[in-house]
Amino acid sequence: MLLIRKTDDISKSVKDFVSDMNLSKKPIYVFDIHKTALHKDGTPNDEIYDWIESLKSEDYNLFFLSYDGQEKRIHENYRKIKKIYKDIPCIFMMKRKKHLVLKNLVKWINIDKRHKVKGTLIDDNPLNIKDMEKLGDEFKGIQF
Repeated sequence: MLLIRKTDDISKSVKDFVSDMNLSKKPIYVFDIHKTALHKDGTPNDEIYDWIESLKSEDYNLFFLSYDGQEKRIHENYRKIKKIYKDIPCIFMMKRKKHLVLKNLVKWINIDKRHKVKGTLIDDNPLNIKDMEKLGDEFKGIQF
């Protein structure tokens, strides 16, 4: 798990986090946790679960990314998500800059240049999706 605090350098934190991972050259899919991968009661969203399983079978790079200002809740949500999705890396941040995390994942992961869209964020928050527009055509936001 990576926890990015308000004063942390996002680029350095992401680079250090992914440096030892065995990742494919396929695009990145980043899923929000709250109200996207998990329902409010902590149960999995079946549609997202099926989507993630399909992407895993095709060797895409998958991450969970959550914005939360309370460290206690971060650890609780980490336990919930790991119970269901054991092997998908989790990134938690204490500032709402998800688009910058995705931008740096693309920067530090060697994605095959033939892919037009290199990073996709799936999130329930329209503000996070709108932030994706700042990054250009290599990025996509899907509101769920």
